[in-house]
Amino acid sequence: MPEKTALIITYSFPPMGGIAVQRPLKFVKYLRQYGWEPVVLTTHGAYSATMDKSLLQDIPEGVAVERVADPVGKWIGMFVGGTAAGARDGAPGAAQVKSGRLAWIGRMKSGLKTKLKSVLKTFKQTMFIPDESVLWALRAAWVGRKLVRKYNISCVYTTSGPNSTHLAGWMLRKWTGVPWVADFRDPWVDNIHYAHAGMRDKIERWMERKVFQTADTVVTVTDSFREMFVSKYPERAGSVEVIRNGVDPMDFPTPVPPPENTPFTFFYAGILYPKRSPDKFLQALSVVLRYRRIRRTDVRVEFAGVFDYPGKTDNSDLVQRLGLSDVVTVHGYLPRSQVLERMQAADALLLIGESGSEGKQYVPGKLYEYLFAGRPIMALLEDGEAAQIIREANAGLVIHPRDVQEMADAIVQFVRNKLQGIQPKEPNIAEVAKYSRIEQTGQLVQLFHRLTEPQHAEGVVPVNEHVHHA
Repeated sequence: MPEKTALIITYSFPPMGGIAVQRPLKFVKYLRQYGWEPVVLTTHGAYSATMDKSLLQDIPEGVAVERVADPVGKWIGMFVGGTAAGARDGAPGAAQVKSGRLAWIGRMKSGLKTKLKSVLKTFKQTMFIPDESVLWALRAAWVGRKLVRKYNISCVYTTSGPNSTHLAGWMLRKWTGVPWVADFRDPWVDNIHYAHAGMRDKIERWMERKVFQTADTVVTVTDSFREMFVSKYPERAGSVEVIRNGVDPMDFPTPVPPPENTPFTFFYAGILYPKRSPDKFLQALSVVLRYRRIRRTDVRVEFAGVFDYPGKTDNSDLVQRLGLSDVVTVHGYLPRSQVLERMQAADALLLIGESGSEGKQYVPGKLYEYLFAGRPIMALLEDGEAAQIIREANAGLVIHPRDVQEMADAIVQFVRNKLQGIQPKEPNIAEVAKYSRIEQTGQLVQLFHRLTEPQHAEGVVPVNEHVHHA
């Protein structure tokens, strides 16, 4: 039976879908195995481009889930496009490649949405700091104070984004004195998407500093992020830990080998945006087909997730311009179970990382699912931490994200190997097994014990003992 209770504060939680949901969801799923009872504090009625009701069944029976409405997020979602909890049909991830009059109408609508989004973006940056979820975070903190008393909470865990989630943790630490773990899945002001300046930048840097000064332990997901945080806050070096993202092995069905005598299928799962764009891969594919290095009937590319953000058609337009509509299929957002099945049925998995030198620090959460799927990975990555993981696991091919020629050669080689009956190399199973969500929940529990049982702290093995000796 659980001995202690942890309050898990997370904005992203089912029925939201997407990769961001998986980390807090799997911690909640496995905490009981380590003697901890989770209590979840999350959103209600939030809008998202990736909704997946099927994930609700992954929440263990009897777990208390307290939902606090986010009226600002819902209001903004209604204007810029998004999917409310419970909605499925017509979700903006379900992009389709269109032509003719439909495409023209789509571009007109996209233009209007783009202008509206620009106005709302200016409004959000002026009114809501650090993000539009800040009012939700304030309400969550107030509700969280009641939950701490009701459930006799032993430890509080917050995970971002949005970054305002950590403000709820900061306030609860001040109000209740309960130990607090702040989990950064991405950096805050050092994020590659961060572009604020002036007074807003000063306020956000002050907020980040307060979180690092107040949290009992800070957790992040890559060694690079940890090194960056420690360089900024050297006084907290002993309290910044790495618990990587990972995969629940129980999520994967029995693998089915890709069928023979069918086109070679590349499969991509996830969200695409300007800094994580498929443009170079699509250009390489176009070149290969134009020069007839392989036949059009021998290759297919499938995208599942958000191909174009609401109000955008850049990627869909590129597919049309390059004449790839008969080769590229855009499924839109699919239930997670279907995505995992398609991963295992694909001939190769396409991974697109963040572009630019900052991309070296990032490890896409989807990478760990690709590793467990067991199919060869074609990774378009800067030579950083994610590339190193793929090489150590012998899991695929790493190509610079702007090297169109190497991409073209790789596409040809992948397809020809299948036509010639050449089987891909097996990944390093022992290396892949390190990224199990079950093991990572155990690492989080070690942190909880260190904070709640200081008299036994010396007898607890550090989560990432090696990083303290770097």
